[in-house]
Amino acid sequence: MNKLKKCSKCGKSKPISEFGKNKIAKDGLMNMCKKCYKEYIIKYREKQKENYKNLLRKYHPELF
Repeated sequence: MNKLKKCSKCGKSKPISEFGKNKIAKDGLMNMCKKCYKEYIIKYREKQKENYKNLLRKYHPELF
């Protein structure tokens, strides 16, 4: 029996094997599928990279 779960990002129902683990969640799985989560992380890290550079510029202008 292959159970399905709906991804909160793309809205598609996918097998539970396509979801990562999350100890805090009721069902023990993440709310986003692995593909959507990967895309989210790439965008998040890129954004954080810019924020980190801005903080460095603010507090250590001699580096730039």
